[in-house]
Parts: sequence; structure tokens; C-alpha cells
Amino acid sequence: MLLAPYRPLKGKIVLQEKKNKKFYQSMLAGGGLSEVFDKDNSSFANEYTQLKSLLSENEYSMARASTLNAHYTSPIVIKAIYDAIDRMGFTRGNILEPSCGIGSFFGMLPDSMQNSNLYGIELDSITGRIAKQLYPPNAHISINGFEKTELPDSFLTLLLEMYPLVTTS
Repeated sequence: MLLAPYRPLKGKIVLQEKKNKKFYQSMLAGGGLSEVFDKDNSSFANEYTQLKSLLSENEYSMARASTLNAHYTSPIVIKAIYDAIDRMGFTRGNILEPSCGIGSFFGMLPDSMQNSNLYGIELDSITGRIAKQLYPPNAHISINGFEKTELPDSFLTLLLEMYPLVTTS
């Protein structure tokens, strides 16, 4: 079932099993799932009911709000970005991924950059908690708004972000 992966997210997330870790790393962002949050959409009535039963009110509210700005970046695009960064000579530093979601950029970090320190910021608690489990020990994930996250001045070496190319009405 589409929403079954959310079951372990109630309370503490445990992604120690390799099959769970691989599944979560392959998850798409929730931006394409807005229909699931529409209680009047009969095509997704079962998923809506399941989602409401699996998430707390706060989790549900944040997940619903994120459908406008949670976007999937394909591995092809991530690899192309890293290839360009590699050609610029970057090998090590403090890397920030604002709005990191589950940390797709961190999951595809090239071997040549593995000694970097990773910093992710994610507003949505579900995806932020998944990222915290997927990318220890060198990833520091803050589940907070970007504007509320404190980072020292002149601390970051590289910022990774793929801005969505969408039109909303």
C-alpha cells in the first residue's frame, strides 16, 4: 500500500534494517501527492483515511503543507550537479542542503567528497527524521525553519539546492 512506509514514523523512527533504509532513500518527495490530502477526492479515499490514522495532527498538517514545496530531484540531476562541482575542484568542506527532505543529495555524495561535513535543514518533521536516520554520522540535520537555524558566519563551503521549476495556479 502507498502509505505503509509511514507506519514506523509514529513516534521514534528506526531505519536500521537495510531494506528499510534502501526504501526510504528511494522515496520521492511528497509534492506529487496532494490528492491524498483531499478528503473529498474519492479516488484517494483509502489513502486519505490511512494517512489520517498514521500521522499525528501536527505531522499531517506539516505533510499537507509541504505538498506545495516538497519536490523530487532526480538522481540524473543530482549527479550532474555533483559533476559540475567536481570539475570546479571541490573535494571537502561544510556542505549545506537547505530544505533537504530525506537528503537525496547526501545519499548521492560522490566518493571524492565523502570527507565533507553535511548539514541539512528540513521543516517537515517526517522527512527530517528520516534524513537523520539515513545519513549519520557526518550529517547534521536540523528539523526547523531555515530562518530559525543558526550556522556560524563564513562556515559553509558549499550549498546544494535544486529549486523547483513548477507553475502553480
